[in-house]
Amino acid sequence: MADPTSRKLLVVFALIFAVTVWVVFGVLSLLVVILALSTLFWFIVAIIALVTGWIPATTRTWRSRPASTACSRFSA
Repeated sequence: MADPTSRKLLVVFALIFAVTVWVVFGVLSLLVVILALSTLFWFIVAIIALVTGWIPATTRTWRSRPASTACSRFSA
């Protein structure tokens, strides 16, 4: 490694590798943040649906209703 050309080449490849790793981990971190925000959003939607009654309290009453009653409940 005494040749200055090979050292310059090594530095160039090291910089390319460092930038590539930085970009890849940056994109992956961004995707993780988007996934976390999406999870938080759907958690809030589920809580709102549970509080407003869109999710029935018991499954038995939901199954015993006729389909027309169940469908009209969501349209109201």
